[in-house]
Amino acid sequence: MHKRYIFIIVIFTLITLNLLTEGCGKKASSDPNRYYNKKYNFSIKFPKDWEIYEGQSEDEPAVEAVSPWESDSDMFSEFIDIYVDEFPGWMNLDDYNREISINSRNELAHYQEEDSGTITIDNTDAKWTLFSYTIAEGKMQGLSYLMIKDNKAFIISCNTEPHKYQMYKENFKNSANSFKFE
Repeated sequence: MHKRYIFIIVIFTLITLNLLTEGCGKKASSDPNRYYNKKYNFSIKFPKDWEIYEGQSEDEPAVEAVSPWESDSDMFSEFIDIYVDEFPGWMNLDDYNREISINSRNELAHYQEEDSGTITIDNTDAKWTLFSYTIAEGKMQGLSYLMIKDNKAFIISCNTEPHKYQMYKENFKNSANSFKFE
């Protein structure tokens, strides 16, 4: 009887400690329509029915959401990537945005910025850029957002074929605007 009493107390204590420590951590994954990234402390809502893949290395995006195929003749799946990079403290948002622009010109064939501006996402200043580039499959249209938080740069990159941009533009903007630091 005494052993059973100790066993019940131990189990009760473990359950209580588990409940208390859950409350001390980051926000729980209470919204099933949000993707939560505990490594980088952010969440985002991706379009419904898109496949979500978490990056396995530092060279990959932290997460990528990929659209379903539209038909058998669909040659390209639209995607939204989130990259997280160490932010050099001596730069500001404008400097880092210029650095990304230079790198994109050097790394992407026929890279061209078409429009840009400033927006606020989750009470944080962000830069957005509408751009085009070419890959082996053909021309691409991209919309990216850059934010800085806690010495990290967060880059949301949304990509599609140019003739489908208008069809996916609201999905891209809605996902970016749903981004939250947790």
